[in-house]
Amino acid sequence: MKMVQHGFSLIEVMAAIAVMTLALTALLTLAARSSQLQQRASTQVELSLDARSLLDGAFATGPPTVGTWRGQLSDGCRWRLRSSRLDAAKDSSDVHLYQLDLDLSTSGYGPQRSYRFTTLRVGPGSASDAAL
Repeated sequence: MKMVQHGFSLIEVMAAIAVMTLALTALLTLAARSSQLQQRASTQVELSLDARSLLDGAFATGPPTVGTWRGQLSDGCRWRLRSSRLDAAKDSSDVHLYQLDLDLSTSGYGPQRSYRFTTLRVGPGSASDAAL
């Protein structure tokens, strides 16, 4: 009399468990990497907002001046802002073009990273620029 097999053999069960283990490992690795990328993107968005705030406030308190300023944000990020006049020709124009270079250096977000933001601004000439 012939025996009829019902169910799975031990080798089939072990193979299925191995395949499921590989699939779960790949999914968990992707989830961990996705979390790291999300944290990095969040940090970059926060730094971009900080940079925009610094650049927008550069000429908000008075007439533009040429020079370099340094500081540190509340989260420990160091910044350096350089302002230079691009239209250095000595003319009597009341409007000048300025280049703002902002360097941000992070240290509290894992490995130290540096970011540079550059923008151009139009502003009235100031007395300190008359010597240029």
